[in-house]
Amino acid sequence: MSRHRNPRGVMDLHQPIAPLCVYTITHSERLGFFYNLGGVGELSEGKRWVRAEALLAGAQLFGMRFLVLFAAAEDTRRLIFHANLDAIRLLESRDGRVRTDYSFSDLTPFRDPLPLKTSLVNDVTRKPIPAAFSRPYLICQTPASLLVQPVEDDRVHQTHSRRLR
Repeated sequence: MSRHRNPRGVMDLHQPIAPLCVYTITHSERLGFFYNLGGVGELSEGKRWVRAEALLAGAQLFGMRFLVLFAAAEDTRRLIFHANLDAIRLLESRDGRVRTDYSFSDLTPFRDPLPLKTSLVNDVTRKPIPAAFSRPYLICQTPASLLVQPVEDDRVHQTHSRRLR
């Protein structure tokens, strides 16, 4: 599947975002490391992200970005980063252990005040994630604040403003 990139090879941040996302936890030091390396990374999780793999494929088919939201493993109360989920690989070792390797890009810190994990809505139950939820994988509804992308180019704003007059 081709990625939506401009001629300079940069990801098009105006590409629509999928209405569902993955919530996971990772140690904040690891995320800080990837952020300082340019916001690109790869991690593993000891659970098979089967539904996430299907949702990512669907999002890519429709030209949408699929997000992963991170809480710090050492304190899961608040969300600290979000990123584009680029690839998922479901793996099983010879001894039967399973895991998911996933890669991400455009790792971005949430701005203060950091959103609470309990602000996320579980896609299956349609209820907020409980404060005591400690599992490292859940499909959630993408927060509305991430679905709205800021317009960074004044020319786009001026063009749309003229059309409205």
